[in-house]
Amino acid sequence: LETKITPQSIRRDLLNKEYSKALLASFKLNEKKLIREVFEQTPVSSIELLVRETSLLFIEKILNFVGEELEETRHVDFYLKWCQSIFMQHGTYIKEKSNTFMPTLNLLVKNISRKSDELSKVCDHNKFAIKYLLRIGEEKDKEEDEEEGEGNDDMDVDEGTKDINSDEDTDMEELQAKWSDDDDEDQDSGKGDDSED
Repeated sequence: LETKITPQSIRRDLLNKEYSKALLASFKLNEKKLIREVFEQTPVSSIELLVRETSLLFIEKILNFVGEELEETRHVDFYLKWCQSIFMQHGTYIKEKSNTFMPTLNLLVKNISRKSDELSKVCDHNKFAIKYLLRIGEEKDKEEDEEEGEGNDDMDVDEGTKDINSDEDTDMEELQAKWSDDDDEDQDSGKGDDSED
């Protein structure tokens, strides 16, 4: 362990974007919290280059750290990208040293499988919740359409009633006018009879 390696020097390397140097230094200090900080501050676009530049001596340590983090981390996709890059670029070496890597590989398989099961349950729950909400929305739209249809029928009935009332009013006015004419005629005829007497 070099005396120059400190948490402050590692964070300074991160600020200077010297991710490879910061990563190796954090493993030398072997402080899990600091290693996690270096990992999660490394841009996704730099992972492939970083893995390619990393010494084979650190590959097992990196894989083992990733396997442990996958047990609890929320950054599943991020750590899976590390796994993918390591297997793509150092797969042959890992295969040759399969006995050495077996515990680490078993840890990865166990935690990735568990995460997959957990995410599957969440996805299934979300899928059923979305279907339920869509069904509720369809039922609500159907009810609103039916209410609008009933409202239109009521308006038609009201308009028909208005027409009938209007016709009745017209008939009554004609009838009153006729009665008025008849009364006038009767009065005129009465006056004529009086004058003859």
